[in-house]
Amino acid sequence: MTVKVDILGHGWCAQMSGQWGNVCHWKDNLRNRIQAISGFIDVDLMGRLIRDSAEYFAASAFSDVGHRYDLLLSGFQDGTPKILTVSLEIQQRRSNKVPCLSLVPSDTFSCIGSGSLVANALLTARECNPSMPVEYVTYLAYESKRISEKTGTIGNLTALAIHAPGQEDSADKASLAIMNPLGDAQLKVYVSGVWKVPLVDFPQLNPEWFGDGPEIRAKVAKLLGQPSPQVPIADPLPQPPSQESPEGSGES
Repeated sequence: MTVKVDILGHGWCAQMSGQWGNVCHWKDNLRNRIQAISGFIDVDLMGRLIRDSAEYFAASAFSDVGHRYDLLLSGFQDGTPKILTVSLEIQQRRSNKVPCLSLVPSDTFSCIGSGSLVANALLTARECNPSMPVEYVTYLAYESKRISEKTGTIGNLTALAIHAPGQEDSADKASLAIMNPLGDAQLKVYVSGVWKVPLVDFPQLNPEWFGDGPEIRAKVAKLLGQPSPQVPIADPLPQPPSQESPEGSGES
C-alpha cells in the first residue's frame, strides 16, 4: 500500500498523483521551499512557491514530456480551510521542456488521480460542502474513494485522515488524525448499508405509465411479462327517441 499524502509544513499537506517517483521529486522540492520559510504561509505565498517548484521540476531530469503530475494541497489561513489543486503538464517547445501549470483553489472539495472523475461526481451529487458535520464529510470522502474503486484502476486499500488547523507556525508539521482499522471497518459497514441494498422497495412497473394508447401499453405489458391491460369498453350511445314517444312528438 502506498500512502499518497505527505506533510509539507506550516500546517500544509499534499496528496500526489502521476508517475510516482517523479511527482514525489516535485513534492519534495516544494516541501523544501516551504520549510525554508519562516512564519505563516498564506495562499498567495503558496502559489509563488508552487510556481517556482514547477519551473524547477519541469527543467529537471525527473519530468517527462507529455506526462501530467497532480498535487492536491490542503492547509489553513486564519483558521479557514484552503484547498489548492495543482496540475502540471510538461510540453516540448523546440529544445526546451516547458511547464503548463494550472492552480485552482476550492472552497468545497477537490479530487485527483485516476478515480477522480467518479469521486468528484459522487461528492457533487451528495452536495458536499463545508457546512456539513465533520462526521458526514468523513463518510462522504470514504464513500467516494470506495465507489471510485469500481473503475478498476484504484486499489481497495484506503487511508483516511482528518486535516485540522494547527502547526501553521511550525516549519515541518501539520495536524493530521489518521483513521485506524477500527474506524475503517465501521465506515465500510456504512457504505455497504447504503450501496448493497435498495433504499426503497420499488413497485412493479405499470404499463399505464408508458405511452398514451392501448397498443403501446399492450406491448409494454408483454415486455414486462404481465397480462395485457384491459381496454375499457365505452358505454353505447343512447338511441334517439322514437317519433311516437312523447319526447319525440312534443306531446304531454
